[in-house]
Amino acid sequence: LERARLLSARQKKRVYVRTFGRFDVFIDGMAVYFPNAKAKELLALCVDHRGGTVSIEEAVDKLWEDREYDSRVKNLYRKAVMQIRQALAEYGVEDIFSGSRGCCQIDILKVDCDYYELLKGNPEAVRAWQMTGNYLQEYSWAEETGARLELMGHPI
Repeated sequence: LERARLLSARQKKRVYVRTFGRFDVFIDGMAVYFPNAKAKELLALCVDHRGGTVSIEEAVDKLWEDREYDSRVKNLYRKAVMQIRQALAEYGVEDIFSGSRGCCQIDILKVDCDYYELLKGNPEAVRAWQMTGNYLQEYSWAEETGARLELMGHPI
């Protein structure tokens, strides 16, 4: 039993991402503060993409939908990427997020996430989903994923 407990603890990651209800990131059990709401939202969009890349065009379309796609809004995107990196670096976990020219993503192998666990069929994640009843509730673009989860047999 002790060996199983040690193996389980080793598999637990430092970063936990909560998507059911409001979006939050916890590192070693402490909530991460993001000085900019758009930086936090961009990270949520990356989580939603499950390791796939988020292009600057998509990020602008979803996060700054009322803005014209120009150099000023691209600078807002770059600033958000920089703020994500800085916030994560403060905790020594900057390696969970990467950005290259015009896109960004998270490394899903380095985070625990309720959404990812739900997709794996984890009973605890299923219960958490059923209790909260919504996915990334503060972001309208997340309604698509929430609807998909319901259709997959994860009713609210």
